[in-house]
Amino acid sequence: MNMKYMIVVIAIVFMAFVAIAVLPSTAYASAAGKRNTAIGLGAASIYELSKGHTGAGLLLGAGTVYAVHKYNQGDKSHHKAVYKISCKKVPVTRYTSAGTRYTAYKKVCKRYKV
Repeated sequence: MNMKYMIVVIAIVFMAFVAIAVLPSTAYASAAGKRNTAIGLGAASIYELSKGHTGAGLLLGAGTVYAVHKYNQGDKSHHKAVYKISCKKVPVTRYTSAGTRYTAYKKVCKRYKV
């Protein structure tokens, strides 16, 4: 086996173990930490793909997709925890083309901080 090929294989296996060790810890990171993880993995993926290391690039790309997913998921849960939405139906008077008046109901939602 070629020495250069062996080094690439060892590097890919090492990156896989690092990805397995790092990705679960993003669940406890802050929103900024999750965003930085996604950016770092994306940059590493682009770098590896530009150097012709498709295996490592695709693995890092998959990690990027997962990190972005976790970032978006955490952002939504944070938004739900910070804001509460109150909705109610409000009567609205409308007119038909014949001039007949009728009452329709419009849903009005108000968002406020908890």
